[in-house]
Amino acid sequence: MASKGTVEAHLIPGLDLGITALGGASKATVSLNLDASASVTLTLNTSAVATVTPRSSVDMVPHDETAPAAMARADTASTGVNGCIDVGAALNVNAGADAKFFAIFDANAKVNLFTQKFDFFDVRIQFSVDLRDIRF
Repeated sequence: MASKGTVEAHLIPGLDLGITALGGASKATVSLNLDASASVTLTLNTSAVATVTPRSSVDMVPHDETAPAAMARADTASTGVNGCIDVGAALNVNAGADAKFFAIFDANAKVNLFTQKFDFFDVRIQFSVDLRDIRF
């Protein structure tokens, strides 16, 4: 069984500078956005394995065991849990421009100026148990 959960938060302040002319028929805007984010990712995986072989008819069956329970034996059994906690952050700086001149010209452009990811810590845990000669 596997599970994964992520929580992420963004803070995006922006600065827009613009000009309007000819009664709104012509516009131009330049923008700068800073996207700061933080994230936490939790992952958990579990597993269980058992190998069962039937008993032969020559094996001794104790008198207090019922026939179906005495007919099977687990040779090996194991279980395990592993997980991870990952905490990180990111910083992106974007610039853009929008322009409009009547209905003839309408364009926009965006460019990424800076991107950086930070990995604060990544903790992994693992736990496993091997069980031998379990009788059911």
